[in-house]
Amino acid sequence: MILTEIVSQHAEEAAFLWLLRSNAIRQPHYALKDIAKLDDRVEAHLDGLRVAGESGWELC
Repeated sequence: MILTEIVSQHAEEAAFLWLLRSNAIRQPHYALKDIAKLDDRVEAHLDGLRVAGESGWELC
């Protein structure tokens, strides 16, 4: 069973975190470990979208 609200949250969080990451890579005070943490968080939300299959793809 796919819960649309949760899949939607994965899409929103992935988009938000990607924006944070995009800005972070331009900032000198971010260390590589900080970027890696953001990458891991983005990847976790993308995994949630992958598991949702077609529903996840539609929300992307």
